[in-house]
Amino acid sequence: MTETKTEAAAQAEQTVQDTSENAEAPQQASAAPAEPKVHPNKAAFALLSETYPDLFNLQAPKPLKIGIHVSLAEDGKLSKTKIRRALNFYVRQLAYIRAVAGGGKRFDLNGEAGEVSAEDAEHAKKRVEDIEARRAARRQERQQQRRKPPRAKSGKGASASGKDKDKPKAKSEPRKADKQWQGAEKEVQSGNPEERLNAKLEHLARRFNSD
Repeated sequence: MTETKTEAAAQAEQTVQDTSENAEAPQQASAAPAEPKVHPNKAAFALLSETYPDLFNLQAPKPLKIGIHVSLAEDGKLSKTKIRRALNFYVRQLAYIRAVAGGGKRFDLNGEAGEVSAEDAEHAKKRVEDIEARRAARRQERQQQRRKPPRAKSGKGASASGKDKDKPKAKSEPRKADKQWQGAEKEVQSGNPEERLNAKLEHLARRFNSD
């Protein structure tokens, strides 16, 4: 009988342990960080660079032959959509524009294919200047924002309370009945105690009526 209870307890403990492990598994899977999204044009260029590493390399960019997309499509290794996306990304990079601005040879899948014209080189130089000017302006703007002190909280309520705090509190003026009693008290100061008592009673009656 005791052995049967022991086996039942062991089975129950194992069942609880298995249930706990199964419950923890989805939590661990959901805790895994999500992979950052990559822009489709950048992803397409990564594929193009992997397929043609000598021609498409941002570390050592080369001016491309005019109409290189036709040669890439005829080669058949990538779809036209990926070719278009990859080239759209590549020719907008500052490193590539600088390469065109420097002039020299153009390249295609088979090597050299013509030269960069003086007009193309000049146009690329202007693009480089524009890009660098915009980047410098953005850097300067960020630096100015860092230097700005934090803005103090302001409000009509806060300013009004500050002004009221500095102002001295006005003394409350004595009530009319009190003024009358002060005058009556002066008149009866020279009188006897009975007259002063009558004056106080009269003052209290006036004050009660005024309230």
